[in-house]
Amino acid sequence: MTRTILVTRPKGPDDTLTDLLLAGGMKVLHLPLIELRPIASDDPAMEHLNDALSDLSRYDWLIFASTNAVKFFFHFLKAANKELDPACKIAAVGTSTALAIEALGHTVDLVPLEHNAQSLVKSLIEAHDMRARNVLWPRTDIGLETIRDGLYAAGATVDPLIVYRTSMPHDQAAIKQRLSELVEKKEIDAIALTSGQAARNLAELLPDKHLLDPIKLASIGPATTRAIERALDRTPDIQPAPQDCTASGLAQALLTSLAKDINQDKNI
Repeated sequence: MTRTILVTRPKGPDDTLTDLLLAGGMKVLHLPLIELRPIASDDPAMEHLNDALSDLSRYDWLIFASTNAVKFFFHFLKAANKELDPACKIAAVGTSTALAIEALGHTVDLVPLEHNAQSLVKSLIEAHDMRARNVLWPRTDIGLETIRDGLYAAGATVDPLIVYRTSMPHDQAAIKQRLSELVEKKEIDAIALTSGQAARNLAELLPDKHLLDPIKLASIGPATTRAIERALDRTPDIQPAPQDCTASGLAQALLTSLAKDINQDKNI
């Protein structure tokens, strides 16, 4: 009666989603549908990065909307032999991101109750006067501009800083073949999607969306849900509560939903 879940995020040393799913008795298959790379030395974004790191004292706030942004920003900070200005406050989109920052020895000054970009912006505006504040926002090269637009409207100057790029995996052909095999042979019961780009790549790799009809789609949060709706023409079956749009929240939502399916099968 074990259910099989396809995890589409790249493997990492701290894989909370996989660990919790395995602990809950699920079988987990990994097939990363995105690839994350720090910007290269010849990347056009490197000049902007070097400029930002050269004078971090100009920033009042440092904002992180993902653990990946934390990882890549502090990688470059260390490589440049720079340190954060102690007066600069730090905001994190959720608990996982906050823990990643704290693990590096830094204090997080703000985490919204609901773990998404809209709530992060709202919490900052409500708790602090953001007028004329300078904000540094390390990020990837894709995604919504919710943070920049929301804080700009509140009078802040926001500096979006690309520290990594998100793309289709380099072994796209092999990923496509493996994905098709898993879906056509009905070897997976649910797909966990943790980013909008993963949803878009899923749609590109599997043009016949109807093959996904028997499979539950699980979204980590509102932005990913919107991407699933646009790219795959369906609403995800599973997503965590708004206040817990994290890997652990997604894992719990998956375990709860699939446990119900298992119990129903037992009663048939």
